[in-house]
Amino acid sequence: MLAGATRAALIAGWNAFTCSASRSYAAGGATYVYALNTDGSFFYWLQNNPLVGNQTELQFACQHGAYSVYITNPTTGAFNQVQVNYR
Repeated sequence: MLAGATRAALIAGWNAFTCSASRSYAAGGATYVYALNTDGSFFYWLQNNPLVGNQTELQFACQHGAYSVYITNPTTGAFNQVQVNYR
């Protein structure tokens, strides 16, 4: 969490964020993609294959700034969908 930033509580369903940076890297046969948000939170997706589905959407999120994730478990932050808000 960024100093002085307070992240809003996650709710089950769609949650909107503004991405400040995205990172991807491969390690141990897996590809990781992170979307870092302006509120200090982040989302990541791990895949044992090349970039697919939600990983690609997380990368696009930072190219376009705003995105939403569909939270399936507010306690853990687990999500199953990403929607990029194209401008």
